[in-house]
Amino acid sequence: MELLWTPLLMVAACLSEDLGSPGVDTGINISRPVHIVEDRNLMVLTPAGLTQTLNETRFLMVIFHNPSLKQSRKLAEELGKAVEMIGKGKNGLGFGKVDITVQTELKQEFDIKQAPELKLFFEGNRSDPISCKDVVESAALIVWLRRQILHKAPLFNNTEEVAEFVKSRPLVIVGFFQDLEEEVTELFYDIIKDFPELTFGMIEIKNAFGRFQVILDSILVFK
Repeated sequence: MELLWTPLLMVAACLSEDLGSPGVDTGINISRPVHIVEDRNLMVLTPAGLTQTLNETRFLMVIFHNPSLKQSRKLAEELGKAVEMIGKGKNGLGFGKVDITVQTELKQEFDIKQAPELKLFFEGNRSDPISCKDVVESAALIVWLRRQILHKAPLFNNTEEVAEFVKSRPLVIVGFFQDLEEEVTELFYDIIKDFPELTFGMIEIKNAFGRFQVILDSILVFK
């Protein structure tokens, strides 16, 4: 157990420092950044604002609402509370709202039939957002979001899958574990949830023999 604590903490500290450094080239080219107004912890999104924010976040949670409806106002308020609980400015996370009575173009694009509707966008993909249904309280919204973040950390079955995944991303963190049910894996899950801007994966050591010289619970960072 103690052997894993140190690398986990070192990875978290180093990545936090590295990702917070100024002057990092993200590859995003926006000549005229859109000024996005914030209201009660939520970005007020227009079509241009949504496009820009999708480029800047890994997970973007958006409520499509009608401010004249009590249910819409209540869910927007709960989402704003969730932002406070998670911590504003969390790298890789974004939270916004779209007034469907004004932004009819977005209402039509995302086929919003009835407000409020909550959707989660992943890695800038606007064509297939995940709908969040029947979750209306801030604490429950956070639990749902964390589960979605964990769901995006794939479980590899062999070293070939690991190699292909590493090639497709600029930086990947892979956990190698003897038993996915033990407490050490829970520590890894906590890092995944706390660093939504990073790409994670995991594999059982018994499935990783041959290509990676790993015999103990370990975390490898591929860059």
